[in-house]
Amino acid sequence: MTNWNGIKLFRHSDRIKTFLEGGIPDPVSIELHPTNRCNYDCIWCEPRILNKFDKTLEMNEEDLSKIIRELKEFNLKALLYSGGGEPLLNPATLPSMKLANSLGISVGLFTNGALIDDATAKDLVQICTFIRITFDAGNREMHSQVHRCNSYDRVIDNCKTLVKYKKEFGSKVTLGGGYVISPESYMGAKDAIDLFDEFGFDYIQFRPARYEKLAVGDYILQEVRELVESESKNRRISVLFVPHFGTNYYGAEKRSYNKCYIYNFQGIIIPDGNLYTCYGCVHKNCYPLGNVKKEGFKNVWMNKKLDLDPIKDCTECRFHHHNELLEQLKRIGHEDFL
Repeated sequence: MTNWNGIKLFRHSDRIKTFLEGGIPDPVSIELHPTNRCNYDCIWCEPRILNKFDKTLEMNEEDLSKIIRELKEFNLKALLYSGGGEPLLNPATLPSMKLANSLGISVGLFTNGALIDDATAKDLVQICTFIRITFDAGNREMHSQVHRCNSYDRVIDNCKTLVKYKKEFGSKVTLGGGYVISPESYMGAKDAIDLFDEFGFDYIQFRPARYEKLAVGDYILQEVRELVESESKNRRISVLFVPHFGTNYYGAEKRSYNKCYIYNFQGIIIPDGNLYTCYGCVHKNCYPLGNVKKEGFKNVWMNKKLDLDPIKDCTECRFHHHNELLEQLKRIGHEDFL
C-alpha cells in the first residue's frame, strides 16, 4: 500500500456521502500553481511543448493570501504547490505556504530543488507534509541533458540540506525524489536510487513520460519495473513505480466510467486564477471551471460544471482509480448488506 492509492479517498467519508447524495462536497485538496515561470527547460515539459499558456504569469502575495483564506472557509485539507513553472521562483510562494500551514492546511511541494537555500530549507521542513524533488537523472550529464540547465551539484547539496534540517528539527516531513522515465533518462534509474538512498530520502517515484514523442517502449518500462521491484526489497528507501492511466504501461485496460468524478473533490488553480479539474485540462487549456480571481472560489466551486467524457476526451489520467472507485460506489445497491 502506498500514498498514491485511490483508496485514501475513503478517509473523507463525509464528502463522499455528500457526493453520493447529489450535493457539492467541499474540496479535499487543491493544487496551486503560483507561477508559470521556470528556471528549467525540461525536454518533456508539456506547457512548453504544447505552448498553451503565458509563461510569464505569476500570482502576487495578495492573490495567494485571498485564495488560501477562501479555501480555508471550505475546510480544505491539503494544498499542493506545483506548476506550471517552478513554485519557488515566485517570492510570494513561501509566505503563502506559511499562511496555509498556520491555518491548519497541510502543505505539499513539487520543486526542482535548485532554489532551496539554507533559510528556505529550514522553513520547508517545518511547513510541509511532503517535499518532492524533480530529479530525473542518474548523473550530472544526464541531468543537464533532460533539464537543459547546470544545477545538478546544487540540487544534490540542497537535498542533503533538507535531510539535515529534517533531523535537526525532528520534522515528520516526507522527502521524495521524482523520476520521469524517457529514452534519455531510463538508464540512470539505478544510480538515482543509490543517490536518494544515500541522501536519506524517504522514497523515489518513477513514472513514464506522458508526452507521446518521448514515450519509452514496453521493454524499457518492464526493465524499470523489474528494477523497482528488485530494489524495493533491499532498500531503506521506498522505491515506487507510479504510472498514469493511458501511458503505454496500461496497454489495453479500459475505463469503466464515462464521467469524471474527481473534480468534485479536487482541482488546480493556475496563475491567471482559472480553476481546472486536473493538469491534463490545464496543459490543453480546456474545460476551465471558472476563475477564482474574478468570481471568488466559493462562486466557482458551488457552480462548477464539467462537460467532459473521459473515454473520448482524456488520453491519460492520474485519477483513474479514484474515478473507478467512485463509479462503483454510485452503482452499488443494497449497501446495508455487507
